[in-house]
Amino acid sequence: MAIVRASESNIGVGLIPLTGIILDPEAQRFTGYLRLTLSYQACRNTLASNLIVAERVVYPVVNGLLPTGAIITPNDILQPQHTFYWAEYVSASGGLVATNQFAITGTGPFDIGQAQPTPVTTSNLSFNADLGAGVANVCNFPGADASQKIANAAASLPAAGGTIDTRCLSGNQVFSQDPFAAVGTKWITVIMGGAIFTSSVNVTVPATVHLAMLAGAVISMNAGTTLTIQGSLEGSSISLHFAGAGVVRPVQSAIPVLYPQWWGALGNTTNDTAAIQAALKAGVVGNPVRFPLGTYQVTTSLTIGSS
Repeated sequence: MAIVRASESNIGVGLIPLTGIILDPEAQRFTGYLRLTLSYQACRNTLASNLIVAERVVYPVVNGLLPTGAIITPNDILQPQHTFYWAEYVSASGGLVATNQFAITGTGPFDIGQAQPTPVTTSNLSFNADLGAGVANVCNFPGADASQKIANAAASLPAAGGTIDTRCLSGNQVFSQDPFAAVGTKWITVIMGGAIFTSSVNVTVPATVHLAMLAGAVISMNAGTTLTIQGSLEGSSISLHFAGAGVVRPVQSAIPVLYPQWWGALGNTTNDTAAIQAALKAGVVGNPVRFPLGTYQVTTSLTIGSS
């Protein structure tokens, strides 16, 4: 199986053109760069049987226009299903202007400037707090804490599902209830932004929920509680994502890979025993544990599994 990037026209099959006029927050034509990254670390192109890796694809945008050769692999021919592209809009000077996400589908061309809201697509740039139908900003919903806001945001989504964006939250946040208890059969992507979400209760992430853990997003489970992950999850290979004395327990292999860094490993000759042990226990159902390049100090025997 060939391994290709999402924009390699010489190998990929099913690639489609990207078109459209991209506007800035003042409704003027945007000039800068569009960066696109697959939501999964690797996906299979079902038409070409290629493995598409989640390398960042970058296209210049001049006076609102993409280059004529801008192409991308559409999400509807990729496996696993329910993938999307992270879109980052970067100014000519290199500053991040906005972020967005698109499910790019069809035979093209795909008008990224006029994409209409769908369960996993927002329209144009995400500058407004209201991201459109199918994308719920948790800060637009009532709730005494983050868990209640997420639950109310999930309830607002259509039956097909959508995206819940928590990036408006920061600092220390609280889960006083399971935020996913009433998700049902909705397919939902939850973007966990740079905040610490501390849970005093058991939390179950259903099989229909995909957690996208951005850098700085941490779920901290108190002693005696368990985070059960039945769905899929992705996170930064260099960021802490799980903390606390509670248990993190994936129950299927939908998570492509686990990193000890998610539990606090540094790989810089400091004692990483506890973080590595936590990752090995979490990977008992077949999730591979990957060690980024570094020097890991282990001071005791390690156990694979929950015993």
